[in-house]
Amino acid sequence: MTTNQTSIFKKFQAKFPNVKAVSDCNTAQHVADDIDAARDKVVKKLLDNKAHVDGGFKTATGGKRPDRVYKRKANGTFGVGVKYGNRWLQDLFGEGQKMLDGLTDAELSEALSVLAECAKNAEFDGAIERIMENNKADKQSRDNE
Repeated sequence: MTTNQTSIFKKFQAKFPNVKAVSDCNTAQHVADDIDAARDKVVKKLLDNKAHVDGGFKTATGGKRPDRVYKRKANGTFGVGVKYGNRWLQDLFGEGQKMLDGLTDAELSEALSVLAECAKNAEFDGAIERIMENNKADKQSRDNE
């Protein structure tokens, strides 16, 4: 800390003995999803991606591009996977396999529909629950720091 920063911090410590300097202060109180809410979020994300693809990969004026679950490859094909929040669901297509690769433009929209239907039918619940457990463990770890 510079001398000025130290001086400002000491003024606060003198007035408020329990104060401490931190890099951020998150006040949000997050309520963890149950499996139904988590599944609904996965379905919505897949359907938002489908709408984006069906719209010619264009975002409506003033709109936001969805959190993409597909990647365009250098050869023009696509890879696609499934996300809950910002985490990819693991082992969906075999052990260690989280993406399908080699889809054409014409196939991508239908693949997103099939994935959304699978999510709706609870076929991804085990992978979603693993992420939920990891998120809970990460939060507990941060809370204990």
